[in-house]
Parts: sequence; C-alpha cells; structure tokens
Amino acid sequence: MLREPEGFFGAVPVFDCSPVDLKTRDLLAGSGCSSPNWDRVFFSGETNPSLISGTVFRGECRVHLPEGLICGAVIEDCTVMGPAVIKSCSLVRGYAVLEGSALENCGVLTWGGKPSFLGSEMDLGEETGFRRVPIVPTMDHIEAFHLASGAGRHEVEGILRRVRSLTVCGVIGPAATVTNASLVEDTVLMRGALLSCPGPVRGSLVMPGGMVMNHAQVHGSVLQWRARADTMALVTDSIVGEGSVVERHGMLNRSFLGADSVLGEGEMTASLTGPLTGMHHQSLLIATLWPAGKGNVGYGANAGSNHTSRLPDQELRLGEGFFIGLGTCVKFPADYTRSPHSILATGLTALPQKVSFPFSLITQPVRRPPSVPEGYNQIFPGWMLYDNMYALVRNAWKHEGRSTALHTPVETGPLSDGVIEFTKDALERLKSCPCDEMPGIGRNFMTEESRIRGIKAYETLLEGADLYHRMRTGELGPDSVPRLKAILRLIIEGAAASRMKDRLRGESVIDDYAETRRIPDEEPFITAIQRLIDGIG
Repeated sequence: MLREPEGFFGAVPVFDCSPVDLKTRDLLAGSGCSSPNWDRVFFSGETNPSLISGTVFRGECRVHLPEGLICGAVIEDCTVMGPAVIKSCSLVRGYAVLEGSALENCGVLTWGGKPSFLGSEMDLGEETGFRRVPIVPTMDHIEAFHLASGAGRHEVEGILRRVRSLTVCGVIGPAATVTNASLVEDTVLMRGALLSCPGPVRGSLVMPGGMVMNHAQVHGSVLQWRARADTMALVTDSIVGEGSVVERHGMLNRSFLGADSVLGEGEMTASLTGPLTGMHHQSLLIATLWPAGKGNVGYGANAGSNHTSRLPDQELRLGEGFFIGLGTCVKFPADYTRSPHSILATGLTALPQKVSFPFSLITQPVRRPPSVPEGYNQIFPGWMLYDNMYALVRNAWKHEGRSTALHTPVETGPLSDGVIEFTKDALERLKSCPCDEMPGIGRNFMTEESRIRGIKAYETLLEGADLYHRMRTGELGPDSVPRLKAILRLIIEGAAASRMKDRLRGESVIDDYAETRRIPDEEPFITAIQRLIDGIG
C-alpha cells in the first residue's frame, strides 16, 4: 500500500565539512554576513564564500556551495547542498535545501517536525467518519476505495499506524523552486516541485513535478506526481491525484481527487473520484464514492443532500462516465454504480434511489402517466447508445488523449468488463419484465417504447463488443467481418446524427453557427473509426 519509491521522503545529505575558519569568517563579515555562534556553522571544502552575502546563520548550519548563491537570507539549523540559490528569504529554518533548488523572495519556510498529512484522514463517501481513510501518499483511487469500503475497513488502523511511524525529513528539492511564498511550514518538496506565489502551505507533501501557484493554499495534504493547486484553490486533508488540478477557488476537503481530473470553482467534500473526472464550474459534490471516474458534474449541480437534519451520514454512489447536468439536485441516498455512462438531465431533482441501467437518460417527463407518483422522472435505458453516440465516442477519444498518469492505473476505454456485465444484466431485465414491474429503474418510470429501444441498443452494443474483442485477439472469423464493419458504421452514423441535431438547432438560432463549427464527418475521432473500418479484413 505504501509503495515508497527510492528516496521518497528525501534525506538530509551528509558531506565532509568543518567549522568556518577565521579567515572565512572575516570574508563573510565583509560581505554583510553574521552569526551569533560561528562555531556551529560548517562549510565543505568546495564551498565558495564569495557566493554568500548579507546572510545571517543561526543554530547549526552545514553548507556545500561550490556554485549558486546565498544572499539576503536568514538561515537557521539548515543544510544546504549546492548548487542552490537562497535569495531574499526572511527565514529558512530546519530544512535541507538540495542541489538545483532555488528559494527566492520568500517569507518564512520552517520545518518543525513530522508534517500533519501523516496523521490526516479523509472521509471518503460519508462525512461522520465511518469510511475514514488515512492519507497514504502513493495510494491510488482503487486502494482508497478498498479502504473506504466494508471489505477494507479492518486494514485501516494498521495502515494508519504505519504511516504515522514513518520518519520524514524536511527537504526542499532537488531541483525544487519556491518563489514569493509567504509561509511554507512542515512541508516536503520533492524533485522538481514548484511553489510560485502560493498562499500558506502547511504540513503537506508536494511530490515530483507538483505545483502550488497563484495564492492557492494547501494544508495537511498530498499533491501527487505533477498535481497542481492553482488560482486561490483550497486543499485540506486531501490527496490530489497524479496529473490533476484544483483551480479557480476550487475547494477540496477530506477527499481524494483521482488522476488526470479537474476541480475548478466547485466544492468537493468527503468524496472519492476516479480518474478523468471533471468539475469545471461551481457545483457541489459531498459524500460521494465514484471510483471509476471519467464523468462530469455540471454548473450548479447539487450532489450534496447527505444531511437528514439528524446526521450527515447519507451517501451517493456514481458509476463510470456518469454525467450530472446543470442545476441538477441529487437526493441521497442514491446508487448509480450499475448505470455507467448515464445522464441526469439539466434541472432535474433525482429522488433517493438505486438505478441499474447503463447508458441511460433520466429526465423530467413531458407527460407523467396517472399511475406514476408525483416527483418520479422518466428513464430511457440505452439512450446514450441510440440518441447520443457522439458523446460516448468523443468521451472515449478525449479520455485517451488526456490520460497522462504513469504511476496510477487508468482505463480510458468505455467498455470495461464491469460495464459489459451491467449491460448484460440490464438487457435480461428489459426482456423478461414489464415496464410497471421493472426492477432497477429506481423512482422513475419507463415506457414500452423505450424498453424496446433499450433492448435493441443493448443487444447491438454487446454484439459489437464481442466482435471487436475477437478481432483484437485474432479470433474473428471472416464471416463475422461484415457484421463488425456494419456495427462500426452504425457508431459513425449515430455519432454524426446526434451531433447534427445540435447543428440544426444552432443554425436555426445563431446566424453564423455553421461557419464556426466543424461538420460531424470532420471530427478526428469519427475519421479514426473510419480508418479502423478500412483496415479490417
């Protein structure tokens, strides 16, 4: 679970050094340096004193500076392993500044002991602590979900003890950069980390390539490989996954944001999302377990009704590729795990429920049959397959292009084994049950017409997935090639048709709509499918 890479928490470098001699002290004093006790200041034999000026050395300091610069700083109980730059810093205390690092125009950078992220815990999927998970720096979304689930609860205390027992050194670098930082406290910066005009950064770990920029604040948290907190974001007791970003006032609190994801402007509290999840606008996600990720939360969406007025102990489960529309209110408890690649339409109020139909649309009904209770919505099973293929194909193409994770398992395709299993199960229910007795539709209703269309859509999907798998494994016979090509052409036609609806509607309202949009046939992911068809057989 810990998966500590070599030198993960860094180490204070050891090198031969000796107390600064009288000649060097005089040279340093002449360049504006001072120390209350020069006997506790040690230089290596390769250190060039002419590179040091206007600096106060306090406590025990060890310096190896054959190249670089130390100027206008206060250094206390530090080790400097150059080449490095420390310039115009009010106080650097307790840190090992490693080779290639640069600290410029900073306020207070202090190390007082073990950072708070080693004792921090996230409330993944439930706010009252029953799914509390320790922050393990290198954990991925799969491991975090396991610990948050009933199956993994017995492992939590042992892992928490192991994390709290780790020895961590105050390290900056190597090749880390800190500029215009007012306060950095008990924070480890690994190779290539960057703090550029950050707000306070306390008790945290910034892993290789991680960034805190533009007044973002990070407290008791881990930014994994190349993760970024930007533009007044606030990250507290959380993990920002590999290659992910929290930006534009986004708030991440006691949560795990999966790899290659974006949280901008909105709030995510006590939640876990998997890879390639997008929250680009002001929205709310509380007490949610969404390990498969690859979905989107629209502007003004309110997935946060976890408080019953008695306890905030309700929760939400979302499936792979789920989409919550603009202004949609999702009431808890709810479970859409077995409804991957489905949509809750704009402006909807979704009642507490469990829904088990992949590729579906849930929307407000134009007409509600008299027998259907007030407040129920309408479900269209398989709607994404027969009326919104463009979104599915574009998402698959987009996710493949945006996946950058090297240390985190990320599956970008839309047809995982789980999705196929859920689709087979849904198809059996559509075939064997009447609409008014259909299990898995939650507090929604289904018409006979949508049941029939759902059956056809699911059957075509499963047939196409099987043929494509057989082609990839070399088991596709020549007699099956025409059918696979026909299904791939249906995907192209469905994607173009669903996009053309937008185009026709846009042209009827916006005068120059056609001049500023691509026609569907020119989309790169559609032409890629055509190349695949041309290459089969």
